[in-house]
Amino acid sequence: MIIVPPRSMLTGRSQPMAADRGLAGVPVNLGMRPRGFTLIELLVVIAIIAILAALLFPVFQRAKAAAGDSVSISNSKQLGLGFQLYLDDNDDVYPQAPDGTPGIGLNGGWIFYSVFGNTEAGTFDSTKGSIYPYVNSKPLYQSKADKDAVKSGDSFAMNGYLTVWSGTGMNTSKSATTVDSPSSTMLLGEEGTGEPQLLSYGYVNGTNDGYFNPPTDHFGKFHPGGTVILYCDGHSKISQAEDHMIMTICGSPVLCYH
Repeated sequence: MIIVPPRSMLTGRSQPMAADRGLAGVPVNLGMRPRGFTLIELLVVIAIIAILAALLFPVFQRAKAAAGDSVSISNSKQLGLGFQLYLDDNDDVYPQAPDGTPGIGLNGGWIFYSVFGNTEAGTFDSTKGSIYPYVNSKPLYQSKADKDAVKSGDSFAMNGYLTVWSGTGMNTSKSATTVDSPSSTMLLGEEGTGEPQLLSYGYVNGTNDGYFNPPTDHFGKFHPGGTVILYCDGHSKISQAEDHMIMTICGSPVLCYH
């Protein structure tokens, strides 16, 4: 019998073990390490991430602002329902409204404040106001976009045109039946105090007393689209109210205040 030695013995080369073979029996060099990223490749990846972040950041900011807008509008509508319930219980007469330094600490108004802010936001206690029993929620008085809201407790001011100014600090209010255009007449709006914003209308600080005196007061611009306005018919929206002051306050282009 002739014995033929294995081919590996004839060639002097060893046959790779099964564990050294990859898929389809292709030999694998186990000593080779995977190649890492080069510095240039890392810089390219970082640059791509930075570009994507720059593109997406404004989108996220707009989404956040839109969410804040929705909450503020919803809050004002809930306050509007409170006003409507108050009207139903009080022969369609709006609640009284305190204003200025004489109004500090006075009870009986739609809102109560212990500090008149002048050019700063005031300090409010909504639970002592005449609307609170109908809404039972302090956060409803706060606009998400008002930087002073959490500290002050209120972002909204009542339309002074709906009251009879007394000069005593507490103004009596008119009947809802005297409002000719409820769908275009402001009930509440986001008042702004302090210095006007640069490059745009609107004042940077929150309301100082919860009373919007048309001849002297201004709207805040806490939202990209302007100011949250609650109208006497109960609907609410964001509008450029400062640019349309007479229409917003009076419900028509005819001046209703002096």
